[in-house]
Amino acid sequence: GYSRALNRAVEQAVAAGISVTVAAGNVRADSCNYSPSSVSAALTVGSSTQTDAMSDFSNFGPCIDILAPGSSVISTGFSSDTALATMSGTSMACPVVA
Repeated sequence: GYSRALNRAVEQAVAAGISVTVAAGNVRADSCNYSPSSVSAALTVGSSTQTDAMSDFSNFGPCIDILAPGSSVISTGFSSDTALATMSGTSMACPVVA
């Protein structure tokens, strides 16, 4: 959802010289209606597929600044120290940009 308090906190961080990169969200909706992806001063990251198309789950709209790989990303798993897992989401795409 949208939170004016969260958006204000991000705006203040950016005003203080801190770079803020945020995930766009994963509900296939306009990211401008959500926080903190609606903050224009933040770098908002949507998810792309292996063919550079926007992922079908990714939020979209004019508040998206960039797309990054976020579909079927191999990441660490939690079942052991060496476990791998395939994950998807704008939270997987965001660190690629940050």
